[in-house]
Amino acid sequence: MLDLGASGCSGCQELNAYLRFEIDITNMRNLLRLHCAEEACDVRAIDQTMIPGGRIPIDLFRRLYGIETEGEFVSAFLATDIAPVLAQAVRELRQDPNFSSFDAAELIWQRWHQRRRPVHEIERAVTRIRLHQLESLSRRHPFSVLPVLAYLERKKYEIANLRAIARGKAFGLPSERIWQYIVL
Repeated sequence: MLDLGASGCSGCQELNAYLRFEIDITNMRNLLRLHCAEEACDVRAIDQTMIPGGRIPIDLFRRLYGIETEGEFVSAFLATDIAPVLAQAVRELRQDPNFSSFDAAELIWQRWHQRRRPVHEIERAVTRIRLHQLESLSRRHPFSVLPVLAYLERKKYEIANLRAIARGKAFGLPSERIWQYIVL
């Protein structure tokens, strides 16, 4: 992966960290999807779906896939940078200030053990936090590529929201159900 921090430009180190974390989030999402599939996959499928360049080594994702005990899974998940962001997302979603990274790891374990993906609302909440973090970075580095990236990310989710609304209306879904798929 290109190391943007080496060029000395404004906001490049922050952009590099943001991109690496986005890779980690995508890899975790892919791992959860693979684990929730009808039939188990082998390690080669994990290697084919993982994106290199994140902060979390792909070996940790391989190890996570094979874990069968709660304690080992929670310990490995807490070693990632994803646990605190997930905890923040659930705190905001449930309006529970006491929800911790450990609670987040246990929540993922429960869904993992049942071979179920995390609830869609949690994925949306994590996305909202990441967008807010990107916007915060863009305000701190206004003469960098970060404001453009923040704008493009917002537009991407605006389009996704419009698609969700259009599809929901086309299928006659109630507004409350459509609202579940909107990222603000």
